[in-house]
Amino acid sequence: MEAVSALSRPFKYALIAVATGFGAIFALAALIFAWLWLAWAGHEYKIGWIEVPVHYRVSFEAKIDDTVYTGSTVVEVTYVKTPNWQNWPGVSDDDYPHIRGEAASLTLPDGEVICLLAGAGARQVGERANSIDWIAANLLAHYPLNYSQGTFVSVEMAPHLSGSAEIPPKLMPPMIVFSDPLDPTTAHLVDAADPDRALAPGVHFLGARIAVTLDPVSTGIGTVLPWLGDRNDPGAPTSFTTNKDAFTHENHGRPLGRHDFY
Repeated sequence: MEAVSALSRPFKYALIAVATGFGAIFALAALIFAWLWLAWAGHEYKIGWIEVPVHYRVSFEAKIDDTVYTGSTVVEVTYVKTPNWQNWPGVSDDDYPHIRGEAASLTLPDGEVICLLAGAGARQVGERANSIDWIAANLLAHYPLNYSQGTFVSVEMAPHLSGSAEIPPKLMPPMIVFSDPLDPTTAHLVDAADPDRALAPGVHFLGARIAVTLDPVSTGIGTVLPWLGDRNDPGAPTSFTTNKDAFTHENHGRPLGRHDFY
């Protein structure tokens, strides 16, 4: 019996070692799962987030003879800081600002509509992808910017953004003109360096401004361009030009989309 018992001891110890090993692996897996779930829940419910919303009015003007026409929109940029323990790939949005708003529009007497795509974030349209947070950081931040970071404006600095400024051509948001606002295929890109070339004869673009404001976020672009549909309707069309249309060619093969305006 003692011999049998002696022979069984290695197997007993081996089973204990295996069980202990599996237990450790299971405990580690449970710990990792719990940590990932906590990071996801923290991000989903914004636990520990710091959010600072700033409203910007973006306005622009065009002139016909001695009459000046103005279009504008108010866009909200929310500057965000998330806790470090939520900064996991696929979980955190890396503290990038959140942009809420829509394009500014200006309707001229002949029916032509000029749109300044101030609410489209950093989406590339033509040669430009100037988002409102980038424009504000360059023109309204009264301190040196840290270009090594992705956000440029921190939540601590956001409350100190103030004033107004002319937007130079190199920082101009994308612009589009419609000869017929009821037909999206009449869209053309407007070159900020030579805007009058895309506009009707006699129309002169006078420039654009950005300013910090307390006004609410603008709505109503859908009434100017009814084919856009409801921004919250998942069944509404998402693109409005094809390869046959001038805008798509001017935009390097990318069609005009609903997300260009919202």
